[in-house]
Amino acid sequence: MNAFPRSNRVWIAVAAMAVAVTACGDKGQPGGTGDLGQPVRLDDWCRRDGLDEALRQTAVVIDERAVRPGQGAELRTANPELFALVTGLADAGAGQVGALAPRERLSIYLAPTDGGAPRLILSGCLPAMSAQEIEVARAAGAAGTGGLSTYVTGGLGQELESARQAFQDAVLLALSKAARAPVPGSISAGGFTDGNLMSSLGSANLVIDGAGVPRFFLFTNLRTFPGGADRTAARQAGFAAAREAEVNLGGADVVLVGPGASSAGHGRDFAQAFFLGSQGRVLGWGGAAFNALPAAPVEVRTYTGEIVYPADRFPMRLVIGRDAQNRLVNSWLIVRSDTELATPIGGSLTCAEGVCRLVSDRGGLAQQWSPDPDPEPEFTPDLPLSGLRNIEAELTREYARGEISDPHVGSFEGAPGTRSLTFNLTPL
Repeated sequence: MNAFPRSNRVWIAVAAMAVAVTACGDKGQPGGTGDLGQPVRLDDWCRRDGLDEALRQTAVVIDERAVRPGQGAELRTANPELFALVTGLADAGAGQVGALAPRERLSIYLAPTDGGAPRLILSGCLPAMSAQEIEVARAAGAAGTGGLSTYVTGGLGQELESARQAFQDAVLLALSKAARAPVPGSISAGGFTDGNLMSSLGSANLVIDGAGVPRFFLFTNLRTFPGGADRTAARQAGFAAAREAEVNLGGADVVLVGPGASSAGHGRDFAQAFFLGSQGRVLGWGGAAFNALPAAPVEVRTYTGEIVYPADRFPMRLVIGRDAQNRLVNSWLIVRSDTELATPIGGSLTCAEGVCRLVSDRGGLAQQWSPDPDPEPEFTPDLPLSGLRNIEAELTREYARGEISDPHVGSFEGAPGTRSLTFNLTPL
C-alpha cells in the first residue's frame, strides 16, 4: 500500500527533478522570467486518429509578482492555490467536470514583473480519452477492427498511461520554473490597474487559433483588484479600466485564483466588470473549484451577420457552445459599433430534426453590463443591447434567426411598434 496519496507521490517525484533542474541551471543568471528557457511542447495528443479534437483551450497566466518563491516541496506549501490549480488541471484521472477535457490544450504563461508580454512556459494537450471513447476502443479491440483496436491489446492503453504521467511531470516542472528565484517588488493592494498583470494581458494575444474556444485561469494576489466605496463604484471603475486597457480575451471564461480573496472588499465586483469589458466572464474567485465550473463544449457553432436596431444595423457574431446536456457553455453575443462588446449567454438548446431552439436563462443577458447591482433592471441606450434580458433563436446548419427582447419593454423610443432587436445570421 502506498503511504502517500497519488497527487503527493507525483509531487515528491517531480520535486526531486525540479531540484536537479535548478542545480544544473546557469548559476550566473538571475531568477525570474530570464531563466525560463525554451517552452515545453507536448503536442502528441492534440490530434489522434479516430478521436475528435478538443473544442476548448485553457491558458494559465501566472502573475510573477504573486508567486512565492521556492524549490521542490517548498513551492507547494508556499503557493497552495497555484499548486492545487496546476495539479488539478494536469491530472487526467481525477474526473473533475470543469478541469481539462480529453486532449484539451493547456498553455502556461508567466506574466513578468515589468508588464511585458507573457512568457510561454509549456503548451500541450492532455493525454486522455473519455469513458465513451474508451468503450468504443475496447469494442473495436475485441472485434479486431477500428483504428483504436490496439487499446485492449495494450498498445494504446500503455501509451496513454505513460503519456499521462509524463504530462503531469512536465506541468509541475514548468511550475517549478516559474518560482525558481525571488522576484523584486511587492504586492500593492488595489494596484491592479497600475500593475504588471493588466499590462501583460494587454500586450499579447494568448488565444491560439484553431485550438478551441478560450478559457483563462489567472493566478494573482486578489487584493490587487481595487474595491471602491461600494459595489456600484467598483463596477464603474472596472468598466472604465477595461476601456482604457483595451484587453481582448476573445470571449473567454475567466477564473481568478490566488490569495487575498477574503480581504479584497469589492474587488470581485471590479474584476467582474473589468473582464466583462475585456470580453471575459468571471466564473471563479479565490480557488480552482473545478466541479463548480462548466463542462467543456461538445459542439461550437459560430454565426455572423447583422443585428437590427430601430434606427440602425450593426455587425454581429453569435458563438453558441453546448455541453453534453445541451446547456449553453462558452456562448457569446458580440456586437461591433464604436467598439466591439461581447455579452455572455446562458441557457439551453432543444434540438429535433436538425433544428435547435435557443432559450436564454435568467442570467440577465445585457443587464450584466449595468454598473448598479440592484436587481431592478435598467433599460437605456447606454447599455449594450439596451439592457434587454432575453434571447430566443432558431439555429440550423444554414442560419440563426432570432430576437432579443424583455417583458418589461413594450417599445423603443421613436419606434412604437418595435419590441425587440432582431438578427438573421449565417454560419461563419
